[in-house]
Amino acid sequence: MKTSVAIRRNKILQDLLRSVIYNKHDIIAVNKPYGLTVQGNSNTPISLTELLEDFANAKGLKHKPRLVHRLDRDCTGVLLLAKSESSAQYLSEAFRERKVKKTYWSVVIGSPAQEQGDISVPLKEHAVNGRFKITLSGDETLHPNATDSRPAYTRYNVLAQNRNTCSLLKLQPTTGYKHQIRVHLAQGLGTPVLGDHKYSSEKQQPQVLPLRMLQMLGFKGVENAQSGKRKIQAWQRALIPLHLHAKEITLDGLESKPVIIRAPLPDFFTETISNLKLDPLQTDHKRRRIERRYKDLKQFGISTSSRSGF
Repeated sequence: MKTSVAIRRNKILQDLLRSVIYNKHDIIAVNKPYGLTVQGNSNTPISLTELLEDFANAKGLKHKPRLVHRLDRDCTGVLLLAKSESSAQYLSEAFRERKVKKTYWSVVIGSPAQEQGDISVPLKEHAVNGRFKITLSGDETLHPNATDSRPAYTRYNVLAQNRNTCSLLKLQPTTGYKHQIRVHLAQGLGTPVLGDHKYSSEKQQPQVLPLRMLQMLGFKGVENAQSGKRKIQAWQRALIPLHLHAKEITLDGLESKPVIIRAPLPDFFTETISNLKLDPLQTDHKRRRIERRYKDLKQFGISTSSRSGF
């Protein structure tokens, strides 16, 4: 193993060891770091499954924990590992029978037309220039290489929004199709996940964002040597990470009441929420303040039709 890869591998292992957020009932939950592939292949020298033996040794476990579900490489958040045969069987059955309640948070471009709703659109996998991609199931002539469609359901709630520029969403998928949330948001709602460079457009290119959003994120652009003007380059946009976080998993049957496992947001996600002014607590306070003001005005018979916010 090359020295640089060994150093990086050790750093990722240390990050993983520090990311444990739950360890009971022969179940370990980690807050998966950004960019860590869960199950590797010949093109991925470092993956979570490849690190599990060293993880077990460092934690003093008798056996290597087992992977029972997956998260996308660039998705962060709650990931469950089974420490025993019985816990692996329990978790596998719970996921298969859709008894595991999953909650995600995502920063998206734009705002849904409704503050809450259900996305119920089947998905298919098809080949695009030799690479596989998930899409909404539609006209067969559009994707002749698509495999059979599978049902997919995602519930969403708007937690906060900044005009029509961007929003913070809570998402609860009841099915577990590959890239389901990303496709439902981009192609179903028309609000792609911030940093999703795969599903934001038909072309494989860095995600295009509204200028106002780029400015709020702190992008300055690269200065042109001849004109002296600054322009935000495609490679800068390509550095924006995927803002999709598996925030919470709820398990039944382990204790007298449901076990809720929560993963803190990564630093980059928290910083983005702050920069885009998408704090859900502030949004709730503002909404309650407007509602109180509305009731006061109605109580005194004052019209609200021409007032901002009503």
